[in-house]
Amino acid sequence: MKQRTLERYLENLRKTDQIKFIGSPKTGGYFQVNKDKKSKT
Repeated sequence: MKQRTLERYLENLRKTDQIKFIGSPKTGGYFQVNKDKKSKT
């Protein structure tokens, strides 16, 4: 898979708030955002 294709996929996932980059550019990474946050009350 070409690098530009991966960049496009990552951009789409970021725009739709499905993934988020956490950490520094050198050691960080992309993580899935959990949208099913239910309060336990």
